[in-house]
Amino acid sequence: MKLFVKLGIDVDRRVRYATHSCHNIVVTIIKKRIAPFLKEILPVWIISLFDQSKDVAKMANDAFQVNLCNN
Repeated sequence: MKLFVKLGIDVDRRVRYATHSCHNIVVTIIKKRIAPFLKEILPVWIISLFDQSKDVAKMANDAFQVNLCNN
C-alpha cells in the first residue's frame, strides 16, 4: 500500500494514471476487503479524485465508485 501512496502522487501523469488503473482492478477484485487499508490509502485516493489531469481523476473516481457500489 505504501507503493500506491507514493505513485498516486507522482509528478508524471502517466505514472498516476497507471497507478489508479491498477488500483481500479484491485478494488474491483477485492471489493470490501480493502477496508483494513483505507486509513493509509484514502487520503491519496481522495486527492486523486481532484487531480488536474481529467483522466487520472476519472480513473480514481471509477475505483471509488466500484468500492462504494459493491455490497
